[in-house]
Amino acid sequence: MKRLASSLFLIMILLAMLISPFMLGDYLTAMLFLIFTYVILTVSWWFFCSTTKYVSLGTAAFVGLGAYITALFCRPLSVPLAILLGGCITFLVAFAIGLVTLRLKGVYFTIFTFGLSEFLSNAILWYENIYVGTIGRIVPSLDVRTLYYAQLAFLLLSLLFIKLTLRTKIGLALKAIGESEDTAIHCGVNHVFYKSLGFAISSMLMGIAGGLLAIRWAYIDPRIIFNPLFSFQPPVMATLGGVSTFYGPILGAIVLSSLSEYLSLQLKEYYMIFFGIIIIVVIYLMPGGVSQLITIRRKGQAIK
Repeated sequence: MKRLASSLFLIMILLAMLISPFMLGDYLTAMLFLIFTYVILTVSWWFFCSTTKYVSLGTAAFVGLGAYITALFCRPLSVPLAILLGGCITFLVAFAIGLVTLRLKGVYFTIFTFGLSEFLSNAILWYENIYVGTIGRIVPSLDVRTLYYAQLAFLLLSLLFIKLTLRTKIGLALKAIGESEDTAIHCGVNHVFYKSLGFAISSMLMGIAGGLLAIRWAYIDPRIIFNPLFSFQPPVMATLGGVSTFYGPILGAIVLSSLSEYLSLQLKEYYMIFFGIIIIVVIYLMPGGVSQLITIRRKGQAIK
């Protein structure tokens, strides 16, 4: 009965998302598009970082890389092909970087990934300023409803892909590395290869999300698309939702992105202060995240 109820609930949510653009205006549809984007970024970050226990702050680097590749190739190619190309190139770049840098552990890897985002941003800014003569790229845009359904489809595919990958040899290897990397090595796990592969898969999803975001914005430049908030918000969202479950990061991304949008409209000058206070209070009261409430409630029902 519980599985049936859960399935019906998910079907109802899916139907609601499918008809939302016809019921809501362009602003709310665009807001849902942004929420979907943050869910993809947060779950992609969670896929690699929660399993391996390696903390990455390079989300902005791969979002920006995917967006710029999409902007460069969307005219000679079609928009869908340019977005897929951005994801493929992001995968290859991240895999190559992982083979070199994932020998680093702890804070060293975290610092490197954040530095990578800053390096790419400044490198593209320097190149455009010196050799192109203009900063930024104009990207062919699509209507909000089309982009909404494209991002919704990619969100569902991403969640399914991550869920299935965690059950494969790749997912088991990443979890083994996270539990005890030394033990995994002694058991014959090629730790550098699997960490690099997991990092590349996570980055590829971020790159595709970045490509769709570039199409939505219609104009990008390094200062916009390599925004450090893209690097810091997914870890905060995953922590707020709860990293111990698959649905925790999804909840965290939905709650935090919605709250951020609401506060930015109501408190334009002070919303970051209230935003930070809310995050601190929630994490202090619920160290296990929002999903902790659901777990506690289920345990209480089981006892009854």
